[in-house]
Amino acid sequence: MLDLAERDAIMARDAIESGAAADYRALVEVFTRRKQDQLFFTKQAYLARFKKNLEQDMVTDPSHPYQRLLVALATSHKSHHDEPSRHIAKCDARRLYDAKNGGGTGSVDEAAILEMFSKRSIPQLRLALCSYKHIYGHDFTKALKKNLAGDFEESLRVVVKCIYTPSKYYCKVNNRKQAVLHLNLYYYIAGP
Repeated sequence: MLDLAERDAIMARDAIESGAAADYRALVEVFTRRKQDQLFFTKQAYLARFKKNLEQDMVTDPSHPYQRLLVALATSHKSHHDEPSRHIAKCDARRLYDAKNGGGTGSVDEAAILEMFSKRSIPQLRLALCSYKHIYGHDFTKALKKNLAGDFEESLRVVVKCIYTPSKYYCKVNNRKQAVLHLNLYYYIAGP
């Protein structure tokens, strides 16, 4: 039986090789739900099993909407054990608000988002998203949904949901999977 790091390493390799959005979503779940020490062991298991660097494979893989976000999360070296700062969270909430508007271009300022994701821990990002809702009166995902411009914005929505409201995110994922299973069962029973 595989340990958690080896399982995550295999799942990461499958996601990178397939390039499917569903596989990348699984990889997002790994990078947003695991602590830095667990991610370190996943990267080591990936290197041992595939003789390649996980971060390098994610960068050299053909471009995918989730790719830049995953690389930012993977390169973050902030500890999950540090206490999140409310002051930084409020500043980040303002940066998210400004980045959402993309300087008036209508699309999200990717550089600002990627910088924040690469420099903040998941608990700090979660607090920033909570501050955003407190200050602006709505979730950051709702703001993104209003002006969806492309694949990056949709990928960002998925990552933010996984960080900010993981239970709600996993509930929706589970409901979708059950709906697909019920549909497949219906067609299996009903026949062609």
